[in-house]
Amino acid sequence: MPVVDNTVAVKRFFQNQAATGLNAMANHTLMVANLTAPFKRRGSLKSRNVEVRRIGRDAIRLTWKPVYSQYQNRGKRANGTHVVRKYTTAGTGKGFVDGGVRSTMKDYKRFFR
Repeated sequence: MPVVDNTVAVKRFFQNQAATGLNAMANHTLMVANLTAPFKRRGSLKSRNVEVRRIGRDAIRLTWKPVYSQYQNRGKRANGTHVVRKYTTAGTGKGFVDGGVRSTMKDYKRFFR
């Protein structure tokens, strides 16, 4: 009986599963971040203004395009001045990206089943 080497097929299968899991994690992070993102300026911090870019095979980078998104997410400028006291949308606040990431990482195993 001949020995069949399926190493390439198995490797490809796991790479595809990992890519699918990463995509699902990115989508979930965006969904949760959208729930708490301020959106007064025609929804400019919502997911349609987020660049989703794959970095190699093992990572995805989410980049919010509006220049003030970092300021809104931190709740203050990088140098600590100009603290955001009132967000444009009720029920939103700082850390909308961090909340999405925390929610995704809390149950990360479900994305790789």
